[in-house]
Amino acid sequence: MPLTFASSFIRLSCLFFRRCLKTPLSRCLRRLWMIAIAVTVLWVALQIVGITQHRWVTKPFATRKSADYKKISEKENNENVKHDFNQPLAGNQNVYKQKTFLFYPQQTSNPQNTEKSTNVLIKKTVSLSEEKNDFVGRNGIGQSHSASGKTGGRDFYCLPKTHIVFLKTHKTASSTILNILYRFGDTRNLTFALPYGQYNQLAYPLYFTASFVKGFISNTTTKYDIICNHMRFLLPEVKRIMPSDSFYFSILRNPVTMMESTFSYYKQIPAFDSTKTLDEFLQDPQKYYNESLQENSYARNLMTFDFGFNNNDEDNERRINKTIAFIERTFDLILISEYFDESMILLKNALCWSLDDVVYFKLNSRNNKTKTKVSLQTEQKIKEWNFWDWKLYLYFNSTFWRTIDKTVGRKKMNKEVEELRSKRNHLMNMCLKERNSVDPSKIKDESLKPLQYGNSVIEGYNLNLHLDNMTKLWCQKLITPELQYTKQLYDKLFPNLIKRPTPLN
Repeated sequence: MPLTFASSFIRLSCLFFRRCLKTPLSRCLRRLWMIAIAVTVLWVALQIVGITQHRWVTKPFATRKSADYKKISEKENNENVKHDFNQPLAGNQNVYKQKTFLFYPQQTSNPQNTEKSTNVLIKKTVSLSEEKNDFVGRNGIGQSHSASGKTGGRDFYCLPKTHIVFLKTHKTASSTILNILYRFGDTRNLTFALPYGQYNQLAYPLYFTASFVKGFISNTTTKYDIICNHMRFLLPEVKRIMPSDSFYFSILRNPVTMMESTFSYYKQIPAFDSTKTLDEFLQDPQKYYNESLQENSYARNLMTFDFGFNNNDEDNERRINKTIAFIERTFDLILISEYFDESMILLKNALCWSLDDVVYFKLNSRNNKTKTKVSLQTEQKIKEWNFWDWKLYLYFNSTFWRTIDKTVGRKKMNKEVEELRSKRNHLMNMCLKERNSVDPSKIKDESLKPLQYGNSVIEGYNLNLHLDNMTKLWCQKLITPELQYTKQLYDKLFPNLIKRPTPLN
């Protein structure tokens, strides 16, 4: 009897369960279960793709194929401007990033236009926690500074900015700016985003990625204070390693004198190697120029290439204007090489630094004997061959002077330039044996001899022999070439990488 009852109960229960499965609620639950399974499978697939991509990005550069580089370039070439092409560029309208700026102390003739005339230069928001271990030298050398006062009827106070992105363009006096940034960060123990593998470039001419930075670990919040070595700019990757309040700036040079310098310095690249003179190359550039060779990026629209754009793009006015608009929105300040002292004053004010922070000696500068005078005919050919660079230079040269007029003013600018030159002359008399640069064959200290490259003769300096230790240290930083200073920072930031002498057996 109990067995019969149990079997009857089981049969009734199964019948009830089957009927429940046919109800609308049960069908809904089954659908949800199937959706959950599908989402799980998709998530697993995405994780596998992410791991594969990460392994490719982080594997050594030497193991990658050139075809892989080409795929990256084709995919990312327009990454910089894909979100900007729907925004128009007005004729004289500045389109800088939407930021709050401060005036440099100056009276405006039209108070109604006060807010409109603050498009560029100095951010109001500053980091109050990044000023570290200020270096105090003799005679005020290397001292940090802050600024306070009234501008346009408003009080302001600022501290030196320490989060900096410098796009180091080629042959534009950028090595001198690099030394300024190295000195500033070095004396304050700031962290530099140095190239992986103890190189002096961030895998240039490839597009920059965060994995090119020494010490960067993917999927972490690692941030750096300053990035300033050569790279091909790619904004999303730069943002991965730099704080959101970073100050972005770069420098441009007249493409005419720039190409004359480039031809001398990079004479070994395929585009220039088979020609004797720049004029010969410009007679028929397409005869010598193969755009598929990465080394030839130095031969055409080099500044456009450094900013991350296609240096072989057609002369399209709309695309050029959109490129300019992107650069203007992304970079807080664009300097001009031909007006280097004025540029340093603008940079000083923008970063809230002192005059001592931006004083400089020219570095990586050629001997005049290796410079060639360019004829008017050659000048025109250079502008036509580098029309993208020429358009960039014309536009930002004009905004450079509008920035001076709207912030510092010509009179104040002239005064500060004179102060900068006076300070530089004083340091040259104090630091340098010959009071000027010398031929590399006359440099006594081999550790201070700059790299000699191409057909250029790069000058350097000899230190004055009668300097106390503190002054000698500061003077030596002023004249240390790029490669040697980069190595010093490597040793400081990564002391475990310093090669120790091996004991003899």
